[in-house]
Amino acid sequence: MGKYTNPVSLILLHRKPRSNNITTDVLYELDESENLAASAIDANALVGEQRQPLAHLDDMMPLQLDNGYVVNVFTTASSNTDEIFVSRMFAPSMITLGEDHVCGSAHGLMAPYWYTKRGIASGHEVKAKQVSKRGGDLRVVWEKEAGRVRLRGQSVILVTGNLVL
Repeated sequence: MGKYTNPVSLILLHRKPRSNNITTDVLYELDESENLAASAIDANALVGEQRQPLAHLDDMMPLQLDNGYVVNVFTTASSNTDEIFVSRMFAPSMITLGEDHVCGSAHGLMAPYWYTKRGIASGHEVKAKQVSKRGGDLRVVWEKEAGRVRLRGQSVILVTGNLVL
């Protein structure tokens, strides 16, 4: 993203840790003046040198990154009055190109943060936008009492198949 002059807040997300008790996600809130959509984020720079997971961890656990997180979510308040927030999600150890075009799980993690920060009532639908190259619009509802986030929007089927167990 280049040299930063504006403050960046680091917020650990409230996601249940994996069975190995490692928190894998982090949320970076950028200043609203940052143009997140136009920012050139080098996903590989988030990785640094990969190191092998500890032997006692689940074999399916992705390699831990130098920064300690597998999923890196960048967000800022939206300057557009149609959306509450915009975001981008990077997981270079899990996604070939590093960035998820529209990430439902990231929005599930961001919703409680933005609802709380903006004082939005639980159950009220808001709009959010992921501003990756392809991008996408989402309608988000945080149901605090039920402990869930509902997402709505357009989707595209990328692959279909059968899984035989």
